[in-house]
Amino acid sequence: MPKPARSVDLLFALARACFARGKTTGWIKTGVGMARKPAAQKGFLTRLLHNEAGNTLAITAAATLPLIGMIGGGVDISRLYLVKTRLQQACDAGALAGRKAQGGGNWTTASESAADQIFATNYATDAYGSSGLTHDFTESAGKVTGTASVTVPLMVMKLFGFEQKQIAVSCDAEMRLPNTDIMFVLDVTGSMRNPPTSGGYATKLSGLKTAVQCFYEVLMKLDTPADCGTTPSGGISNDIQVRFGFVPYNVNVNVGRLLPNSFMADRWSYQSREAHFTPQQVITGYNDDGTPSLYSTNTNNYNYGNASTVQSYSGVTSSQCDSYVPADTNNPNGGESAAYGQTSWTSGSNQIVQWYTDQNYSGYDYYSSWSRSGNRWSTTGNCTVYRRSISYTLTRTYRKTNSAIYETQDVFDYWIYKKVENMDVSGLKAGGSDWNNSVMLPIGTGGTETSVAWPGCIEERKTVRTTDFDPIPTDAFDLDIDMVPTSDPDTQWGPMLPTAVYKRSIRNNSGSNTYASVNYSGDYDNYDGSSSSRTAYCPTASRKLARYTTSTEKDDFVNYVNSLEAVGSTYHDIGLLWGARLMSPTGIFASENAFTSRGGEIERHLIFMTDGEACAANTNYSAYGVHWWDRRQTDASTAPTYDSQTCSNDNVRGTVTRQIELRTEAICSAIKNKNITLWVVNYGGSVASGSPTAVRLENCASPNRYYEATSVTDLLTTFQTIAAQISQLRLTN
Repeated sequence: MPKPARSVDLLFALARACFARGKTTGWIKTGVGMARKPAAQKGFLTRLLHNEAGNTLAITAAATLPLIGMIGGGVDISRLYLVKTRLQQACDAGALAGRKAQGGGNWTTASESAADQIFATNYATDAYGSSGLTHDFTESAGKVTGTASVTVPLMVMKLFGFEQKQIAVSCDAEMRLPNTDIMFVLDVTGSMRNPPTSGGYATKLSGLKTAVQCFYEVLMKLDTPADCGTTPSGGISNDIQVRFGFVPYNVNVNVGRLLPNSFMADRWSYQSREAHFTPQQVITGYNDDGTPSLYSTNTNNYNYGNASTVQSYSGVTSSQCDSYVPADTNNPNGGESAAYGQTSWTSGSNQIVQWYTDQNYSGYDYYSSWSRSGNRWSTTGNCTVYRRSISYTLTRTYRKTNSAIYETQDVFDYWIYKKVENMDVSGLKAGGSDWNNSVMLPIGTGGTETSVAWPGCIEERKTVRTTDFDPIPTDAFDLDIDMVPTSDPDTQWGPMLPTAVYKRSIRNNSGSNTYASVNYSGDYDNYDGSSSSRTAYCPTASRKLARYTTSTEKDDFVNYVNSLEAVGSTYHDIGLLWGARLMSPTGIFASENAFTSRGGEIERHLIFMTDGEACAANTNYSAYGVHWWDRRQTDASTAPTYDSQTCSNDNVRGTVTRQIELRTEAICSAIKNKNITLWVVNYGGSVASGSPTAVRLENCASPNRYYEATSVTDLLTTFQTIAAQISQLRLTN
C-alpha cells in the first residue's frame, strides 16, 4: 500500500536538490578543488576568500536553503500524515457502517450506500486541498473491505521539485463473535399449536422453528432451509468457539440421558401400586402315580390285495353260501410302537395324561358271491367264495390319572394403590453415561415383573415447602444450579416413569381423588398416554452445548429444531433451571463449560422464549411428582388448588401455578447472578404488554433484554436482533 514519503527520505532529497543548485549557481564554493572564476572577479573574490567574516556569510547563506527545506518538509510531512489519518478514519468508519447496515443479510446497495455516506461525512472531497478522491467498498463472506486514495499537493517541497503526493489506505470490518455459548430455553407447550394473535401463521411453533434457524444464520453465516430473507455464506472462523444448546420444556424437561449414571438415584418413590398376596394351597405339580389303561382303539391305513376264488358251490341257498365263508385272519407284524403324542390336562385337582401307540397287522379277508339259478322263484343257486390279502395299522389310546402335589403360596389378591417407597430403578443404568430405555418393576398382571419405559424426563431432587425464595433456601437442592450430586440420594435425581404412576379415586377412574391408599383388584389409569386425559408429558430431549459448524452439523441443528412438538402445560421454572444447569461454568458440566478447549474465556447467553403464563393442573405428573398426591412443593395436609380459569386470571392463582411463578423469579435472579445474559421473548400476543405476567417476564430478563413479539414476523426480527447484539462488530484492519 503506498505510504507518504518518510521525513528522512525528504531530507536527503532536499539536500541533493540544494547541492545540485549550489554547483549550478555558485552558492557554495568552499573547500579544495573549487572552480576558478573569471579574472574580472578575481580580486574581490580572492579577498573574500581570505576574509573570515565573508566566508561565514557565504556558509550561512549556503545553509539557508537546506534549513528551509527541512522546515518546509516537516510541514508537508505533517499534512501528509494528517490526510492519511483522516482518510484511514473515514475508510474505517465506512467499512463499519456498511457491515452494520448489512447485519445478518446480504450486501446490498443500501449497505454500500451507508458505507459511502459515512465515508463522505468523515472526509470531504477537497479536504486539506486534496484532489482526485476515490473510494470503494465491497463484501465477501461477511467481511466488508474498503479502499480509498487521494492526491495531496505539497506546499514547500514543490520548491524542490516535489509537486504532489498520492495517499492510499485500505480497511475492512467483519462481524466477529467472541467465544460464545447460547442456550435456547423454548416453550413447547400445547398453546404453541395455536397461531399468533397477529400476522397470520400456521402455528406459533412453526414460526419459532423458522426464527431459531434464522438466528443460526446470523451468527454462523451458514444457510438453512428457513426463509430468512437472505442467503448467508462463508461461515465463521474455526478459531472462534460458538456453541448452541437446547432445553424444550412443558410440564417437564427431557434431560435424563445427558447425565452420568451416578447422578440418578438407584431407588425412587412413586404414586404407584403394590400387589397384595394371600396364602393359598397351590398345585405346584403332579405325582406320576396314575395306572395306564387302554382308552380306545382305531384302525387306519387299510390296504386290500387282488381277490381270488377259494371255492365254488352250486345248488345252495344264499344262507348256505354265507356259511361257507371262512373267518378273516389278522396277525400282528411286530409289537406296539413307542408312545407318542402325549398330552395332559387337569380334571378337578387331578391331571389326565394321554398318549398313543401304533401296531401293524396283516391277514386275509374272505367274502362270498351267490347268484340264483333257474327261474326267479328258485331258492338255490351258485355260490363262489373269494379271498384277498389285507394290511392295516391299529392305533391304541391310553390314559392315566395322576394326583396333585400341593404347596402353600402367596397368591395375588388385589392392588394397593399408594405411594410406593424406594422402588428399584437401578436397571435403567447401563454404565457411565449410557442408559437403558426401560426397567422391570413388579406392577404387571398379578404383581408380575413388567417392562416400564423411561422417556428420559426426570423428577427433581430434594425441595422445600415455602413461598419465600429470596434468598433460595439452602436445603432447596432442586433450585441449586451448580450442586453436583453425591452418594446422598437427596442430591440426586429420579427417572420420570409415567407407566408406573397411577391416579386413584374412590371408585375406579371415577369419583373424587383420594389421598389415602386404595385397595382395588382392577387397573386405575396411569400416565402412559393411553388416556385422552393424559397429564404427563415429556418433551423432545434436551441437548448440551455443542458446535454446529460443518454442513453435517448444520443439518443436525435444523433437523433437531424441526423435531420439536407442542404439547402439555407451562412450567417455566423447570425449563430455566435446566437451561442454566446445562451451561453453567461451575456446575455439573463445569469441565465442558468453564473454558474453551483452548482455555479461552466464554460469553454466555440464555434465550428464554415463551408464549404464555405459567399454568399447571394439580393432577399433572411433573418433575415434582403428581401434585395432588405428592405435595412436595405445597402443604402436605391440603390438596393443592387448581381451577381451569385461574391461569388467565392473575388475581386468582392455583397453589401449583403460584409455586411455578415464585420459583421462576428465583431462578431468573440466580441465572443473572452467574454472569449469564438472560434474554426473554414474550411471543404470540397472548400475554398483553404491561400485564402482570409481562412484568414478571420483563423482570426476569437482564437489563434491556426483554422483547415482545406478537407475530412470527416480529419473532424473526427479534431473534435476528438478539443474534446481531450477541455478535460484536470488530475492525480487522
